[in-house]
Amino acid sequence: MVKIMRCSQSLTCLLAFYAVTLPADTVSGAPHSVVVTEAQNGQNVQIGTNDVLIVRLQAQAGTGYSWAVTTVPSFLRLSQEDSEPTGRTIPGGTEVQLFTFKPISSGNSLLSFAYRRPWETGQPPARTYNVKVSVSTH
Repeated sequence: MVKIMRCSQSLTCLLAFYAVTLPADTVSGAPHSVVVTEAQNGQNVQIGTNDVLIVRLQAQAGTGYSWAVTTVPSFLRLSQEDSEPTGRTIPGGTEVQLFTFKPISSGNSLLSFAYRRPWETGQPPARTYNVKVSVSTH
C-alpha cells in the first residue's frame, strides 16, 4: 500500500515534485555539451548560453591537411582546440580535430571551417564545413 501525503502549500509540493523527477543537470542548471560532426554540415544547431558547442571533424594530418576555423560569430568564443586519434595510431592515420566554443551572448550566425594545407595560400580548401549556430537564453 502506498501512502500519499497532502501538501499544505501547493508551491512547496510542486518544487519537491520537480526536485525528485527532473534530471540533476536540469535542476542545477549545469551546462550541456552539444556535439556536431560532419554529418551536420550545412545544418542548424541551437544551444543555450550556458551550453558548450563541440565541433568534431575528421582529418588526416599526415597529408598536411587540417581544419581551420574561418568564420567565428561574435557571440562565440573558441575556448579549446585539440585532436584525438581514431582507432590505431599510425603515421598518416586519421584523427579527429575538436573545436570547443563557449557562447558569450545570444545570436544567430554561421560558423565556418576550411580543410586545407596551411602553406598553400591562395588555393581553395579541399573541403568546407558550415553550421548555422543559434544561441538563446533558455
